[in-house]
Amino acid sequence: MGASKFLQKKANTRAKEIDKKYGEGQYGGTWWQDMVKNNAEMGESPSESFLQRKMKELNSARTVKPESTQNVVSGSGAQAEKKSFVQRAGLTVSGGAKGSLAGNMDAMGVAYELGQSGRTQRYTEELREAQWAVARAKHDYDADPNNWQTKDALDTAIAKMKGFADTLGKGAYEQALTAAYDAASKFETGDLKALYNGLGVVDPEQGTGVQQQAASAARDLAYGVQESASKDLQEAKEGASKFGQMLVDAGASMTQMGIDSAVSGLMGFRPTKWNGGNKILQEALGIGEKVMTPGAMIPFAARAFGGSTMDARQDGADLKGQVLYGGAQAAKEVFTEKMFNIALPFAKAYGKGGLDSVVKNGIRKAAEKLGKSDVGRAALERVLKFGASAASEGLEEFVGDFFEWQMPRIYGGDTDSFAETFSNALYDFAVGTISGAAGGAVEGGVDLYNDHAQTREAKKVYGDQAQELVKESLE
Repeated sequence: MGASKFLQKKANTRAKEIDKKYGEGQYGGTWWQDMVKNNAEMGESPSESFLQRKMKELNSARTVKPESTQNVVSGSGAQAEKKSFVQRAGLTVSGGAKGSLAGNMDAMGVAYELGQSGRTQRYTEELREAQWAVARAKHDYDADPNNWQTKDALDTAIAKMKGFADTLGKGAYEQALTAAYDAASKFETGDLKALYNGLGVVDPEQGTGVQQQAASAARDLAYGVQESASKDLQEAKEGASKFGQMLVDAGASMTQMGIDSAVSGLMGFRPTKWNGGNKILQEALGIGEKVMTPGAMIPFAARAFGGSTMDARQDGADLKGQVLYGGAQAAKEVFTEKMFNIALPFAKAYGKGGLDSVVKNGIRKAAEKLGKSDVGRAALERVLKFGASAASEGLEEFVGDFFEWQMPRIYGGDTDSFAETFSNALYDFAVGTISGAAGGAVEGGVDLYNDHAQTREAKKVYGDQAQELVKESLE
């Protein structure tokens, strides 16, 4: 999912939450979003005519103190203060980094929740043993209630059982204690094996278990980090032109790609000078060459999965729906990302794209056909490669938006209209094009640097024959 679309959905969700909790007409709600959108189209600041018109509309429905209106107007003016390039860049990088962190946090939270059934089964077995100890202690206490030792043993057994029951959730302790006492009363007449097997059955309130609450809190924290990321990027866009806002989204996306690349290198999924070329995967799979492994996409896929499960959770999906939606989104992201990775930064981070060789061969043939000299052909090839990198990254985003259009149906969520999807796809195409152009510019700069370095080295070694040797090496 493109950073811009994901953040826009988060902003819409947050605005609706404000409407529901505080009522319509509050700062940050849907009416405020409409105000900002209209101001952008009319070239006005939030303190100008549209805000005044909105306040008049709100006053007709409810009483608003004049000083409150003045505070909103003056506050919005303060927010519109012009930010420096360094401030915007810092907010963009922090927003992208926080978004990457949030996605990975939620992915780990989902993985923990998926293991809850196994942990619950284990705790239930432990609870059964604890209940049986309580039943035995209760039986002994009932036989000799004046013996302080039997009373102490019963209290100890109950305390231990309570620890296991509370882990399972609210209501489990009361149910477990009742069942244990009932079993104790039947020790003399009942089948002990049947009594034992009947223990360990409790039905606590859903979501009240200690570990369930911890998992929920962890995922809430991930959402809070994402909210902070959205806030940083929104602040970076304040007062910027439409193109400037696209640059912010592209910068956040490039930041996340850099984090994916760093994690992939540290984990040994791609060759770097620090890991000796897939050190971990070489040992595990017997890889002898410095190659890009399929694992290079793991950090990217994990981030996409977590961001999508978070989105589905906020939209009311259950855990199964979240996992299915997150898996579908992650598969879509990996598929579209592996379509093209023409520019050096993308290829370094995620490996070669499936259609890269086709595009590069086409560029090479076009340059050979249109170029009139070796220098001209080389320059034309670089220009065409730059354009192809920009267009291909934009195309990935455009295609990806339509792939995910109907995916919310997986968990019963609402889908955008075709018009909304097409509009978002065009915006994401523009953002992707900017990212691709940035990657192409980086590769162009690296190529020029390498050419100059090769020329300097050749001059040192071969003197006057340097230019001819460099020319031959490039042919």
